[in-house]
Amino acid sequence: MITLLTGAKKNIGDYLITERSRQVVSKITGETDFLLIERWKPFDSRIDEVNSTKGIVICGGPAYARDFYPGILPLVKDLSKIKVPVVPIGLGLQSLRPDKAASFEFSKESLEAINYIHERCSLSGVRDSLTLDILKRSRVENAILTGCPVMYDFPSFGKPFSRNTDIRKIVFTPPAGKRLHRQSMRLAKLLRRSFPKAEITASFHRGLASDEHTPRGEALRSKLLAAVFRMYNIRSIDAAYDLARIAFYRESDLHVGYRVHAHVMFNSMRIPSFLLQEDNRGMGLSATLGLEKTDLPAADKSAPDNLMKIVESEVQSAFKGFDAVAGKIEKLYREMERVVSQLK
Repeated sequence: MITLLTGAKKNIGDYLITERSRQVVSKITGETDFLLIERWKPFDSRIDEVNSTKGIVICGGPAYARDFYPGILPLVKDLSKIKVPVVPIGLGLQSLRPDKAASFEFSKESLEAINYIHERCSLSGVRDSLTLDILKRSRVENAILTGCPVMYDFPSFGKPFSRNTDIRKIVFTPPAGKRLHRQSMRLAKLLRRSFPKAEITASFHRGLASDEHTPRGEALRSKLLAAVFRMYNIRSIDAAYDLARIAFYRESDLHVGYRVHAHVMFNSMRIPSFLLQEDNRGMGLSATLGLEKTDLPAADKSAPDNLMKIVESEVQSAFKGFDAVAGKIEKLYREMERVVSQLK
């Protein structure tokens, strides 16, 4: 048995990270039995149960932050009580403006916890080069670039990227930040203009309903956004909580939008995807996948128009800009194998 620390609360991207992490760990170690623990809760009361497993995997996601410990990951009050290896796989920084990266520092407690973890595992995996640089700057020497676990869709290994230019089904993901809602309306309008006959679905990764994780105001803004999309004959779905809600991604021809893990999932399935990057997470993953020329920062006011020009150009070229992506993913997987193999 292996312990998985999951960050899945509502956002379907976090559920996807957890499921792909489970698949990756199972594929590499042969383990099929997992103890799942919500990583935002301390597990002092379950420490004996955790210590009876082969190790703890911190599933990928944006966990590295100034308050990594005990803020993002409370783990246990006394870290010395953890007697098994703790292995981060595909972890990245929380949302951070690129101009703030040079001055980023972990808190004293966080750095002590990160060092404690890395002294007790042979290797850890990070999502992108920016995260790796910050860990190296913090004198963590045994972290390597593995990419995000969502990159690894085993049925797609060995397959080339889709060259299909008959675009009939498109997934459009709206942004997380409300500051980009108006821009996303423009992108939706342009997307419909470029693909007048396509079935376009707006997939809300954090859902459309208010609940314990989503204030009523935020849910109302999402519903208003969905109403605008409906004007462009774009249907909207609530994709939160359940991976079955995004199973249709695999039958789609194209993704355009803002959600990083939709972008990574489509690339993992060798289906073209175009991202407007909301923050460092998008920028880092675009760089990891080698898609700096097809993805753009959302901060640019003309980003929707420029992105759609890229999309149209790539369709005309049968997606030549994605030629190297499958190879990059499979090369990164070999690094992920090095990290996860220590739990065999």
